[in-house]
Amino acid sequence: MLECHNETAVLLLWSFWAAKETGYKVIRKQYGNVTSAPRRYDVRLDRVPDITEHHTQVVGGVVETPHSPVFITITARHDFIHCIGISGEASFLDMVIAGIGTAADRPSPRADSKTARDLARHHLSLFLNHDLSAIDIIRTKDIRGLAPPEVLIAKERSTIDLSLSHDGNFAAYAFFQRDHGGSNKPQTAHHAGQG
Repeated sequence: MLECHNETAVLLLWSFWAAKETGYKVIRKQYGNVTSAPRRYDVRLDRVPDITEHHTQVVGGVVETPHSPVFITITARHDFIHCIGISGEASFLDMVIAGIGTAADRPSPRADSKTARDLARHHLSLFLNHDLSAIDIIRTKDIRGLAPPEVLIAKERSTIDLSLSHDGNFAAYAFFQRDHGGSNKPQTAHHAGQG
C-alpha cells in the first residue's frame, strides 16, 4: 500500500502532469499533429519523489506515448517541478543542457516568455561560443498554433533542438545538439512550473 502525505500527493500530481506534457511536446516535434489527451500518455517513474523544504529531488522515468517512449528526468523542489524529456535512448538525457531561472516580480506572460528566451540565448551563446547578438530564437505558426522554438545562429537555422517553458515566476529551457546524420534525431522538451 502506497502512503502519501499531502505534500507528496501534490508533488506526485504535478510530476505526472509535467511528464505527460513533456511527452506530448517531444512527440509533437517529431510527428506534428498528435493527440494531446493526457490519458494517451502513461507515466512510469523510477520512484515516488519526496521533498522537504529546500531539498531537491531528481527522479527518472519514461512516458509511453501514442508513438514512441520519451525518457524523462524530473527535478522537484518545494517551489518548482522541472521535467526534461527526450526520444531515442535514455542515455541521450545526459546530453541535454537545461536551466531554470526566476523573474524578480510576477511578470506578464510575454515577460515570462522573454525571460525563458533570454536565459536560453545566454546559455546557447556560451555553449556555442558565439556572441549573444548572433543567437535568435523564433517561433512560427503551424496548424495547432505556435510551432516549437527554433534557434538561429547568425540568421541561419541550426540543428539545436530547443524547448522553453514558463510558469509563475519560473522560466526554463532545455536544448540538445542534434547530429547531422542518421534517422534517430532525439527531440527535447520540458515543463517547468510551480507545484
